[in-house]
Amino acid sequence: VEHRDASGNLQYGFDRKPLKGTVNYFVWSDAHICPNCSNEFVFWDVAVDEKNGKVIDPFKCPKCGASLKKNDCKHSFVTEYDKELGEVVSIAKKVPVQVNYTYAGKRFERKPIESDLLLLEKIANEPIDSFVPIEELPEGYNTAQPKKSNGIYYVHQVFDRANLAVISFLYDKIKDNNLLLCS
Repeated sequence: VEHRDASGNLQYGFDRKPLKGTVNYFVWSDAHICPNCSNEFVFWDVAVDEKNGKVIDPFKCPKCGASLKKNDCKHSFVTEYDKELGEVVSIAKKVPVQVNYTYAGKRFERKPIESDLLLLEKIANEPIDSFVPIEELPEGYNTAQPKKSNGIYYVHQVFDRANLAVISFLYDKIKDNNLLLCS
């Protein structure tokens, strides 16, 4: 990822090329719908106090100003093609809100920029050539919530595409080296 200073300015090396860091992880947040005005908002943007590391409760809708609690709001959903299932699914919308990366041995955090979003899109479109766990989530108390409120019915839907690719790759490597206790 591109390294930027505290003001958001792109940093360049002596060769006048942009400095690049290594992504450690992205922070994702749910998109919700205000029950009063039907405005979609990103939970992180309106209900997270980054400076103090706390969730604001209650928080205000950015459009109508209504006082809300997270449980008052429904998830916003996206309809997308699930490559593993070979069908269209409706799943809770998640938005990248922060990128954590390392540059020159130091960690940095910033809001995602266009190049980060393009990287995530590229990853999402890459085929996964290794094992993908597409089993249905079992019935139970702890699996009812992701099914009901997030539209997650299969194991692979729990992970974002990049993590799914890594997990799948590692599973195949472990399996190839006969390190699995069961299969």
